[in-house]
Amino acid sequence: MFQILIFLIIFLSVTFSIHIVIKFLFKYYFLLCRIINQYDFLKELKLCLHELSLVDDTMEAIGLPKKYQRLRKWIIRITIGYIVYMFYRFAAHVLQFKFFYQTNINFDFICLMFSLYYPSFVHIACTVIWGTILGYVSFKFYQVNDRLHGLYSDLFENNADYRRQNRSNLVCQRITEAEDRKQYIWIIM
Repeated sequence: MFQILIFLIIFLSVTFSIHIVIKFLFKYYFLLCRIINQYDFLKELKLCLHELSLVDDTMEAIGLPKKYQRLRKWIIRITIGYIVYMFYRFAAHVLQFKFFYQTNINFDFICLMFSLYYPSFVHIACTVIWGTILGYVSFKFYQVNDRLHGLYSDLFENNADYRRQNRSNLVCQRITEAEDRKQYIWIIM
């Protein structure tokens, strides 16, 4: 009888501790998933900025000034500004629940509120950052097109007998005179 009682006590304590662990994991599982998702977004953003850096290096090789640092500063300013705004809105919502609904504020309540508002904050921040990047990229493509048009016209103005030569041969000749041929080849393709 005593052994059964000890077994029941151990079983109930293990069951209760498992219940607490499952409750804790379930409660914070979504928050952990969102943080991991944010990490993937930041890796993708870093890759995109690296590709933009390659485009800027190519454009610098054909004579345009490098403005990649300006994009980086804009994104940092937007991110910091939106983080400040996000914490302001989050604090306003928590205080609203505290004073208008007379809710006790504890760690679980703050985590629940954060997990509710976090997706909308992240989606808006992603949208603002991607809008900045896309605006910058479209501006860069216009610059690339204008620069290629200028390069193309310069090639034919400098060569008097351009009618007899094949255009691709002339472009290849001009490319081989450049120091960084790979960047020119990328931009002409």
